[in-house]
Amino acid sequence: MWFLAGAGVLLAGIVLMAGPLPEVVRALSTGVIVGKGRGAPRIERTAEPERFNNLLRQRLASVAPGAVIAGCALLWLAWNGLAAWVVSRGGA
Repeated sequence: MWFLAGAGVLLAGIVLMAGPLPEVVRALSTGVIVGKGRGAPRIERTAEPERFNNLLRQRLASVAPGAVIAGCALLWLAWNGLAAWVVSRGGA
C-alpha cells in the first residue's frame, strides 16, 4: 500500500511539472517566450533580455513545487524499496 501512495505522489508531482515545463524547454531552446494573456506577446531574448530572464525565472519557479514533490516521492519509494528488501532478506 505504501508503494501505491508513493507512486501516486510521484504521479502528482509529474502532473504539476507537466504544465509549465514544455514552455520552459521551448523558451530555452528557441530564445522566445510567448506571453500569457491578451494578444500573447512574443518576448525575444535578444530584444528584451531582462524581461525574458524575468519571465523565464517565473516559469521555472512554477515548475519547482512539482519537482520537489516528485523528488520527495522518489526518496519515499527508495526508502520503502530498501525496507522491503531488508525484510525479504530476513532482517529487522
